Amino acid sequence: MKTKAFKIEQVKEISQALLSNQTLIFIDIKDLKVNELNRLRMILKKFGSSLKVVKKRLLKIAFTKNGLDFVKPQGQLGVIFSSKDLETIAPPIYKFFEPDNLLKINAGFDILNKKFLSADLIKSVGQLPSREVLMSQLLEVITRPLKMLLYVLKEKSKNQPAKT
Repeated sequence: MKTKAFKIEQVKEISQALLSNQTLIFIDIKDLKVNELNRLRMILKKFGSSLKVVKKRLLKIAFTKNGLDFVKPQGQLGVIFSSKDLETIAPPIYKFFEPDNLLKINAGFDILNKKFLSADLIKSVGQLPSREVLMSQLLEVITRPLKMLLYVLKEKSKNQPAKT
């Protein structure tokens, strides 16, 4: 049993984290082993994020203390606090859970816009390729018609008889 002072301190830490981060992602950690949680923490640390196991009641108190609405997630709650936006943090989280099919993202919260994000949105953003890959694909789509036109003109010029 945790003391009241410890719980008050934990609410203060969560409140401070809410003020200093951009994105929260709520995951169900019930089926994760300790070594998997530690591996996830190491991955998140590379992105300037952290994972905390939090009681839902204490999280709700921290949310209301900061004037935010709270929707209670299901399962045993792990909260990923990230100073990055969703597009940056969702892919590594998705890639971590995908091979073992352990993906149990409950929801997310965009702190800047003060709105909850669905688990489906987080999963779909996590599946997107990186920005560089998307930019190269877009560039290929834009330049393909021009390349084909140049190819056709080049072949046409080969078939034309030379003028004297």
